[in-house]
Amino acid sequence: MDWLRAHVDLRLDAYRRHALFVDGDRAHDKISTHLTKLHSEGEVRALERDGELEAVVAWVYDEESWFGPPVYTVAVDHRLDADVQGWLRDTFGQLVPTLDAEWDFLLDASYVPAYRVLRGLGVGVDSVQLVGDVDVAHARLAPAPMPEGVRLEPMTVDDLDAMTALYAETFSRMPEYCWFGAHEGFLGRQRDKAAEALASDAHLEFVLRTDEGVQGHASATVDHEGPFFGATAGMSLCFAPALRGRGVLRPVYRRLLDGMKAQGARAFRGGTSQPPVMHLAREMGRTPQGVILRREPRFDDAHFAPFLPQ
Repeated sequence: MDWLRAHVDLRLDAYRRHALFVDGDRAHDKISTHLTKLHSEGEVRALERDGELEAVVAWVYDEESWFGPPVYTVAVDHRLDADVQGWLRDTFGQLVPTLDAEWDFLLDASYVPAYRVLRGLGVGVDSVQLVGDVDVAHARLAPAPMPEGVRLEPMTVDDLDAMTALYAETFSRMPEYCWFGAHEGFLGRQRDKAAEALASDAHLEFVLRTDEGVQGHASATVDHEGPFFGATAGMSLCFAPALRGRGVLRPVYRRLLDGMKAQGARAFRGGTSQPPVMHLAREMGRTPQGVILRREPRFDDAHFAPFLPQ
């Protein structure tokens, strides 16, 4: 059996269970490219019965990751109508102790058996990946004023140093909300991405200013050729502790949604472990695409209710 091709089919089936998914060649090619690296450069364990692939676990060590530090990229997929829990328990029971670096591990929300096995082995949730319909969220989220003394303004190139320092300081103090947020590799990419966006008159890069200077950053980037959900926006938010609890999140999201809608975004998605973001996500009708897993989680399951696999 061609395990790679069968694995791609399983992952496509998982995406098809999400209401906003746009099926087509771009989705197939993106999944195939991602999984090809794991199958060709990493290791694969598969459960095959009667000529069908029922479950597969693949992983590879990435020395240079998007996060900055090295990670293990892990992929798990399985048929929902198959009895795979015992096989998954044996496979992960042997695998988990060997994955001694950070993980890049997004488990689709539909894979309840895999989630239960991993939780039983002590693996926990680092954050939840949420997907939202831009039009629905925009209609549900009424405009709201910024609190007194806080200004939401378009970012300029003169703000790049302050933005980078904001991420470094905030996530050094609160790594539980973004374990890689203060890593120099990630910070460099954030700065480069913002600088590139600022070169466009249509950028969605903003800063929150107070009398103390830049205290927050909010951005959205629309990928008009998004492989999974059509024109899709990704976001980045970082607020200094002094802004937390002051009511800045709602007007920031509304401003970003205004921009996403104006640029033709159909969907927006991103990972979070922030309670205010998850609370607002429910109001906007966002749904879980999956959970991002870690070997040593900072939060218990109650922290993420009701976005966990059920």
